[in-house]
Amino acid sequence: MHARIVIVMGILSALYFCRDHDFSGGVPTKGDSKYDAVMALPDGIEVTHTPDKVYAEEGRGRSGRRYTWLHKTSVRSKVGDLSIVEFGAFLLDRGKWSFGTATGEPFTPADFAEWYSCPNAELVDGATFTDPLNWAGAEVLRESSGLWYFIAENSKGERFKGVSQVYSLGKTKSEQGGAGQSATGSQSKFEGGDKHQPQSGGRSR
Repeated sequence: MHARIVIVMGILSALYFCRDHDFSGGVPTKGDSKYDAVMALPDGIEVTHTPDKVYAEEGRGRSGRRYTWLHKTSVRSKVGDLSIVEFGAFLLDRGKWSFGTATGEPFTPADFAEWYSCPNAELVDGATFTDPLNWAGAEVLRESSGLWYFIAENSKGERFKGVSQVYSLGKTKSEQGGAGQSATGSQSKFEGGDKHQPQSGGRSR
């Protein structure tokens, strides 16, 4: 069993998912003070979710819930060697990004080193580091949207960010017809709306 399952630490908690997700490709630009602080940093990290629109898998899988949304997240520096400072996620709630993790705090360099198989949480120039088991879970099919962010710094102390949006679709892989629901009772690394991988922002594996 993946070591992260042991690191529950309350990361799995009930979430509220809003109904105003926009899957058309646009990224909302309004958010809380934490969002503003992250977005004020210069870009320097490439973040990719695969897939970025995730269908649910039915059954008591990795999340322990009736439905699980699985995807991988990859991170790469675009500005030379960097060291991860923190990472986490924002959840889309009524058109606004709100910070939310199960712990109420950003995830740490130690978390990144473990989940992304990245020694000392150092983003070596030219290398890509991947969490292959990012997930969200819920008892009811629901649509949700999370914005993952990563902050890292170089040897001069200059900080850079990387962000990427991921969508949990209200449909299963096997049955893609019909709309899903927004729902309570969802669990993931995110809290408040959309895992870590979506209490969008958190690891609990």
